[in-house]
Amino acid sequence: MRKKQAIFAALFVLALPSVAQANGGTPLMWANFLHLVVGNALIGLLEGVLLAKVFGLPKKRCVALMIVANYLSAWLGTFLIPPASATLPWTLHNVGKLLGVMVIVTYVLTVILEYPFVAFAFRGRRWWLRKAILGSLLVQTVSYGLLVGWYWMASGTSLYTGVQVVEPSRMSLPQEVVVYFISAEDGDVYSGTLADREWTRVAELASTHRNDRLLVWPSDGAPDSWDLMACVVTTEGLAPRGVPIREGCPWLASPSEGDMYAYNHQNELYWPRFGPVPKLGQAQSSSWDFRASFFGGLVGMEEASGRRVRFSLETPFVAWVIHNATHLPGDKVLLQLGDHQVCVLDPEDGRITLIARGRGPVAVIPRDESNQTADGDLP
Repeated sequence: MRKKQAIFAALFVLALPSVAQANGGTPLMWANFLHLVVGNALIGLLEGVLLAKVFGLPKKRCVALMIVANYLSAWLGTFLIPPASATLPWTLHNVGKLLGVMVIVTYVLTVILEYPFVAFAFRGRRWWLRKAILGSLLVQTVSYGLLVGWYWMASGTSLYTGVQVVEPSRMSLPQEVVVYFISAEDGDVYSGTLADREWTRVAELASTHRNDRLLVWPSDGAPDSWDLMACVVTTEGLAPRGVPIREGCPWLASPSEGDMYAYNHQNELYWPRFGPVPKLGQAQSSSWDFRASFFGGLVGMEEASGRRVRFSLETPFVAWVIHNATHLPGDKVLLQLGDHQVCVLDPEDGRITLIARGRGPVAVIPRDESNQTADGDLP
């Protein structure tokens, strides 16, 4: 018996997602793969042995039943849970509560789905109904606790556990920065300063795709000026098209490498912006460098001290990609979190604030002589 327990423990430790750091995916992806393919057999073995030992049932029958039960419930959950979770109103302010709700819901569903197999193990026994309920609660509580720990180790939770969500007024935001973004409500383009965050519609776009975004590139008509463009996914295919929003604007701007590639190859526009985070204005002299990636979240390195930070949120129930980021003066980072949250992150203080519900943000600094246009609108 001790030998079998040792083998089980060794297999479980060897499969820990902390060792699955290959470039082929995130630890959570590997954890989910191992759970679905191998982990269910190990969990079924544990549940079957526990059920047989506590209630005096045949071990082989219990193990076989619980292995089948775990594969069934896990694969059903793979198809049922993500669509249900996607309907929830996830935001920075409620992510902790909703994660707790989903943990409870999935535990209850697991008990319900696997109960018939536990009941079958008690077939022909006296008081089988009551014992099956107790047995199901026992084995599911033990195994589900292990699974919660398994997925917690593999998940990226620093945007939940490592930062404090605050109101914009509690952060020192660069007052001169103007932000443009696509509203999540009507798909039009809005702008405003970080000083007051009073968003004004500046263009009708009617954007509907979650990958639509804004970008800037050099203006052909005026030196030291910029064009604000929208990268919009077309209905005809996957290739996005460029929609002019404003042209010849006398701004300080900082396009990304991908934006400049789009400028030089205007028939090859790209969707959400990843890679090195461009620096705006005084951020050019900052010792911090940031990089946004699809799998890794936002990673920052401070050259002088060698300090390294990473921010991400990837769990089995919700995953927010960080993209369309700009390094602002004061070492703040403007970014899009998930599909429709425009946020400002302070990596040094570990604080984040939600400034708008939208996507594809762009940050610029109007030049002193053009703080307003003739009609009083933001430039």
